Amino acid sequence: MESVSIIIVENSTELRNTLRNAFEKRGYIALNCRNPEMVVPLLETFHPHIMIVDLDIPDFEGDIFELMTVWHQISPHTRLIVESASADPERLRQAVIHGAEACLTKPYSLPPLFRLLESPVPGVPPQTQTA
Repeated sequence: MESVSIIIVENSTELRNTLRNAFEKRGYIALNCRNPEMVVPLLETFHPHIMIVDLDIPDFEGDIFELMTVWHQISPHTRLIVESASADPERLRQAVIHGAEACLTKPYSLPPLFRLLESPVPGVPPQTQTA
């Protein structure tokens, strides 16, 4: 069975490493990326099953939602999960409009994240899912 791959785009080094270690312990292939702009070159050669993206990267000058649309065009089968310290409904709605499957409010615990990622996805054939 193919290993599940994930790119973690997270501002916090501590959280980024915690997530990477947790995913690797579960058998995922996990890549960390601090800067959202660096994801485009990654996606041009590596199409992960999942991306977890922090919407709160303070030194990112671009439009994260526009970038999410680009990511989806490059790798349309990648499941996109966003996280934010803010539960602003409009911002989370924009994330969904731009391809997010789910939105997590920080802080969150890992068991619900793994349940989300490892449960069947409606409308997606089982052989292409991540579980």
